Amino acid sequence: MLRAVLIDLDGTLTMFNIDISAMSRALHIIVDEESLSHLFNDVERPFQYFMRLNELRGVIGEDKYTHVRKRFHDAACNLESTAATKAVKTPYSDYFLESLESLGLKMGLVTNSCRNAAELVLNRLGFKKYFRVIIARDDVDRMKPFPDPLNKAVSILGVSLDESLYIGDSIMDVLAGEAAGITTIYLDTTRLPPIKGLCIKPRYKVSSLHEALQLVKSFLQ
Repeated sequence: MLRAVLIDLDGTLTMFNIDISAMSRALHIIVDEESLSHLFNDVERPFQYFMRLNELRGVIGEDKYTHVRKRFHDAACNLESTAATKAVKTPYSDYFLESLESLGLKMGLVTNSCRNAAELVLNRLGFKKYFRVIIARDDVDRMKPFPDPLNKAVSILGVSLDESLYIGDSIMDVLAGEAAGITTIYLDTTRLPPIKGLCIKPRYKVSSLHEALQLVKSFLQ
């Protein structure tokens, strides 16, 4: 029985329009300053910097890892928070959240953005009232595509993975959902370029939140 829906933020409920190139440059400056650039040569996107750093944790040591991760987080959060001040709602997002609430479903937000940016945009757009839990990058050691944020969200909501589903618009969301073993709906709207070495074959794919809502309702029947 479906009891809870976890939802991604950027690209799913809102559009941040974060400058991904600027964020990648900012993170690369950090690895240069930390004399780690030789370990990040093939990294292209911001989330890959965080993933690679996690992979290197045992190599560079816990103190170095913690220091660099904080620098990564702070640099990314500055850009995310700036973008959050101009973020807009995606089509149908208001009705989508209202409908899920009317169905009696618990809702949790799971985002790779920092908490400051997430809270800022949720408050600005009036979405925060719908969520019983918000899991941001700050709240977990490993962000999506690792399953940690989803596992933490269902634990706080007091539901099982089998009683939940997750909706997101990126390959990171699908990979995280698969890793967690949670039913995942891929919202194929942002048309992001492919990521080298990563591919997905989502079981459920929709092109709008309207389609996503109809699919959620079908799970309740």
